[in-house]
Amino acid sequence: MIVDGGSLKLVADMSPLVLGHMLILPVRHYLSFGHAAKEIASEIQCFLDFVLPRYRSTFGTSLILEHGSSSDMTTRACITHAHWHLVPLDAVEVHRIVLADGFNAEDLHDYSDLGRYADADAAYFYSAFDDRHVAYGGDFNTRRQYLRSAMARVLDIPDPLWDYAVVVRKELLRETMRRTADWNVAAPFASPGFVPTGRTHKQALRSGGGA
Repeated sequence: MIVDGGSLKLVADMSPLVLGHMLILPVRHYLSFGHAAKEIASEIQCFLDFVLPRYRSTFGTSLILEHGSSSDMTTRACITHAHWHLVPLDAVEVHRIVLADGFNAEDLHDYSDLGRYADADAAYFYSAFDDRHVAYGGDFNTRRQYLRSAMARVLDIPDPLWDYAVVVRKELLRETMRRTADWNVAAPFASPGFVPTGRTHKQALRSGGGA
């Protein structure tokens, strides 16, 4: 556990592709953050306001990626519990790869717009970087762990070494934990006096708390 935000947790990916590879997870079960945002949007925003500035200060840049799952198991989400990958990767290059693989992109206002995918019980890919929020649609009958494989192409990790069942990369996991060891100590979420900032995600991005 890196940060305990009550309804949300930040944990290190147990098979990191790169230093700083983490997961943001809701405690309650949701199929996707599209579902989660409909119920805990303010908690998500507070969590991002706390985590993202520290992440950028430690790892340099930040990109959020999600394969939002649906009740249709043929959409090949590797885990049907909402989770955001948080990685320090070139977002534009990942975006280019997803488009080159035939997915179509739609710019969103922010992550709360993912709620309409939840309403439609539809799968999606999602990325958040700089001040952009992008949802991707298309044929999801692609390889499992697709977003990990896309990240691997940016990192020049050969197939199948991006598969979390194949390689663990313990040294990256240990170093990620070492660099974030004091984050949870400073987390304000347990304080009864903590009040959400009320900022939108775009405002957070522009002030340095960007995805």
